[in-house]
Amino acid sequence: EEIVEQPKKAPKKKTVKQPEKLTQAQKRKILKDSEAVIVNNSGAFVFYKDDTLGVEIELPSYGDQDIVEIEVLRRMAMKSKGFFERYWILVVDFICDDDRIEIEDVYDYLGISKYYKGMDELPSGDFFDNLLLEDSIGDFKKYVEKLNPKLMTQLCNRAMALYQEGTFDSSQKINIIEDKIGREQFFNDMKID
Repeated sequence: EEIVEQPKKAPKKKTVKQPEKLTQAQKRKILKDSEAVIVNNSGAFVFYKDDTLGVEIELPSYGDQDIVEIEVLRRMAMKSKGFFERYWILVVDFICDDDRIEIEDVYDYLGISKYYKGMDELPSGDFFDNLLLEDSIGDFKKYVEKLNPKLMTQLCNRAMALYQEGTFDSSQKINIIEDKIGREQFFNDMKID
């Protein structure tokens, strides 16, 4: 009697179910009921009022944060785009029940994606302070070289505020800023005694 070996069946592969991608319509529906974290990126008091929605946003100082409905920000982006164009406020995070939504989806929904393109690391909260006061000269220079003019204005505003407080005094970083904006002695000209 001859024994014939049966071919072994390959073990069944476990399939990991990939989460389905959301359509744009699904993303919009989810974001419509979500919230975002915004931060004051300006050296001034930031105030926005929408009488139709009965909403006021107040961010008194640089780095102040608030949680705002994304629909309010969407209306703000349509009616008062300057808040985003001039980087007076930044959308730094969002609160949403669906983990398939990403911050870029929020920017797309708000119509502000173009302002965040090319930003590897988003300035938020104490980011400018850390960049000016703690980061290495090399990291600082690399970051400043990539900044667009409007975001550079906000960095200059923060640098000047810290300089006038006496907490920012790195001559190398000052030189990098002055070279980038093309104004020698910018900090000395602006110093308040």
